[in-house]
Amino acid sequence: MSLAISVRELNQNTSAVLQRASAGEHLVIASRGRPVARLIPFTPTGAYEELVTDGQVIMAQPGPEWEPVSIDIGVDELLDDERGEAL
Repeated sequence: MSLAISVRELNQNTSAVLQRASAGEHLVIASRGRPVARLIPFTPTGAYEELVTDGQVIMAQPGPEWEPVSIDIGVDELLDDERGEAL
């Protein structure tokens, strides 16, 4: 849950606000009643993991295993064929 605080409160009580964030609170900073920023605890896991935790991103699931394919034609020949060119 995010708690809203004003820019004025942030300026006047910076240390206390930072302590709240480091204790795990998610804070929304509001300027003139409008949200402008979010202050969240630092986690060494990174931004991606934070987005997954917040439900803003869905982690990719592993796909099927692919078997290697062996072909007897070179990449140049494949591209020429795709472009309709002949050697």
